[in-house]
Amino acid sequence: MLYLGWIAAAFMGGILLTLWLISRNKKPTLRQRFSVIDHYQGLRYDDILHRMKVLPHKTQRTPQGGTLRTWSEAGYSITLGFDQENICTGVAEERY
Repeated sequence: MLYLGWIAAAFMGGILLTLWLISRNKKPTLRQRFSVIDHYQGLRYDDILHRMKVLPHKTQRTPQGGTLRTWSEAGYSITLGFDQENICTGVAEERY
């Protein structure tokens, strides 16, 4: 009968270890990563990529020669405008 207690304890220990590992490896959401930066205006595109560690999902050219780049994930999206030298001109659109 004693061995059943050890089996139950090992099973529960495995569940707790799995839950701890899952919570430890949880990546911040896209919204959390973008909220770290107070303002984007003046930042280079390469700097934003380095900080966010994710490529934009959509890129489009503007008639003025700039670029709009959109990142999106799970109901959140942010579009940043960039000039011809890839300097951010600011947030064009942000949706929650």
